[in-house]
Amino acid sequence: MKYYSKRIVGKVRVITILCCFILSIIAQGMTIIRAASKERVIRYNGKNHTYSKSAVRIGVNDKEAKTPFGGVIIDDIALIPAKYVFTMSELNTSYCFDTKKQQVILESEEHQVEIPLNKEYMYVDGKKKKLEKPAMKVYDVQMKKTSIMLPARNVSNALGFVYKWNDSSVSSNIYTKDYLEETDVSKNYTLKISKPNDMEEGAYEVYDNYWEKEFIISFQEDYMEFFEENPIEQKKDNIKSVTVKEGKNGETKILIKTSKIQGFEVTETKNALYIKTDTPQKIYDKIVVIDPGHGGSEPGAKGNSIVEKDKVLEIARYIKQHFDDNQEIKAYFTRLDNSVTGMTAGSGKIKNSQMSLAARYNFANEINPDLFISIHINSFGSSPNGTETYYSSKNTSKNDWGMTSKELANRMQSAVQEVIGRQNRGVKVNSNLAVLTHTNTPAALLEIAFLSNKVDSEILKDEYKMKELSEAIYTTIVEAFD
Repeated sequence: MKYYSKRIVGKVRVITILCCFILSIIAQGMTIIRAASKERVIRYNGKNHTYSKSAVRIGVNDKEAKTPFGGVIIDDIALIPAKYVFTMSELNTSYCFDTKKQQVILESEEHQVEIPLNKEYMYVDGKKKKLEKPAMKVYDVQMKKTSIMLPARNVSNALGFVYKWNDSSVSSNIYTKDYLEETDVSKNYTLKISKPNDMEEGAYEVYDNYWEKEFIISFQEDYMEFFEENPIEQKKDNIKSVTVKEGKNGETKILIKTSKIQGFEVTETKNALYIKTDTPQKIYDKIVVIDPGHGGSEPGAKGNSIVEKDKVLEIARYIKQHFDDNQEIKAYFTRLDNSVTGMTAGSGKIKNSQMSLAARYNFANEINPDLFISIHINSFGSSPNGTETYYSSKNTSKNDWGMTSKELANRMQSAVQEVIGRQNRGVKVNSNLAVLTHTNTPAALLEIAFLSNKVDSEILKDEYKMKELSEAIYTTIVEAFD
């Protein structure tokens, strides 16, 4: 037993020695390889230098730029080869070396930069700027290649690009502003619509058909073939369908259907339109719903050649013109026509005014606005005249600006009465009005004037007065958010 144990021990010792010897060789070999991978001889300023640092990797818009031997770090400043980085990439920069003046000239879409060799300054659009490190010629002895190296951060920023250094990967990263914008926008979008190369900036229109739970993006040119080859990308599942259609006049329309009313915003970059959709409250800071009363088969009050449903619609359309120029407040309208499917009495499946009222406040509650205003015209014999405004005591909601239904009604009453100029009938409580009681937001119902009164009716027929009235209502809504 002892004999075998000695033999075994002996073998173990031999194996151990061999393993140690082999590992030692491997370790030495690995060390040699590492040293060879780092150390190289470069020549600049007339002297040879042993360069033992890693070659600087260079990225342009997250793509690796191909260069003869990468960048170098001298005195803790990253230098990169000018010609290869700025002209042979997405930076679209022209390069010229003036042999007489011994300087590099780079020109981007925004700036021209002149960089004399071995000087601690450069000229940006003619103005002298300091450099962290002079531009210089660097010769790699082993590769037998020369590159004019520039201080990466200074020159990139001077040309209008964004520069980022990554210490862990030893890399200089240069970005165009368009690329960064597109990258930032693309992180939180619902749809990406690629743009044809010949499409000018802003050459599209957007229509929000929220009654049908869709919005439409329209291009004036025929891009049907382009969108067949470049399908629309969808990132989120709150889109029901996306359809590309050719319009009657050769234009291209993109119809985007949603299952619920959605707010949306369009961000245009150099290469695409990014569409972000979400609930209106998450997209817009300020929201109002305006409700022109009646419509469809329900005319409302009639008299003195005035039909209530038509007159309040006229006023609403004037108000919309003001909101079309306002980018801060999103205005929804229960209708902008005589009939809107699913909203006005006599349209779609709705057969009576009671269902119409429910559709209106349900519409408002789905949107969840900050304010709700219903527009009506009074009628009660030939004597009564003037303006009155209603709110519901059962509606106790208060919006983020501290506005209540009562305060909204008071403000609206003052604004409308001042334009109409007839009897101030004041602000009144009426909790039987469905659109006021069942709307989950501060709400007011305006009775502009009495169409049954001769003098009031003449005011209602005055187009100038109606435009003045619409502006007063619009201004009061804007001020309610201050």
